[in-house]
Order: sequence, then structure tokens, then C-alpha cells
Amino acid sequence: MSSLLDHAIDAVKRLPIERQKDVAEAMLALAQIEAQPFYLPPKGDEPTEAEILALISTVMPSATPTKAEVAAWQRLSADEQLRRYREALHHPDCDKVSSLTMQDLLALAHQDVAQGNHA
Repeated sequence: MSSLLDHAIDAVKRLPIERQKDVAEAMLALAQIEAQPFYLPPKGDEPTEAEILALISTVMPSATPTKAEVAAWQRLSADEQLRRYREALHHPDCDKVSSLTMQDLLALAHQDVAQGNHA
């Protein structure tokens, strides 16, 4: 990692000074974005035991889970959670290229939650 970072720093140093400033500003903007916590509280009422049990067999990782989904997910073993993460990441949708930025995706996720949508 250090070697890669050293190569990146050397590459930036070879740029004209005005380009170095552009790179520095872009890195600062990225650092500021990454410093912001990403948290969407689970939606819905506190789930009943029956609702939790009903979801255990189908619950998958989600960016905007309901409280019932969170409770069901937490009851899964670590191995089962890992298996389901792998299954979700091998879904064909994970191979799609998008021009959306992470900021765009975050805005869409907030919009979905505000509208009560759940993917």
C-alpha cells in the first residue's frame, strides 16, 4: 500500500502546479465526503416475534432495511450473513455500470426512504 501511495504522490508531483492544486482540491473534497457518516435509521414499527421469524428465511442485505429486517438479520449466524452477502454481491445487478456518483446514490437512497420505498 505504501509503495502504491508513493507512486501516486510521485505522479502528482510531476504534474504542473495548477494540476497539483486540482488534485489536492479533489482529494480534500473526497475526504470531506467520506468523513460524513452514512446512516439511515431502520423504518417501521418495532417488529413482533412472528414478523421477525417470517423474515429470517428471506432477509437479505439492504441499504434501507425495516426494523423487522434488521432484527431478522441479526438472528442469522455470521456464516449465514456472509453467505447472503455473497449471494447479493453475485446478483446480475452488481455487474451494471452506472454514471451515478456515490452522492447521487445516497440522494436516491434518501429519496426512497422519504417516499417509503424499499428495495
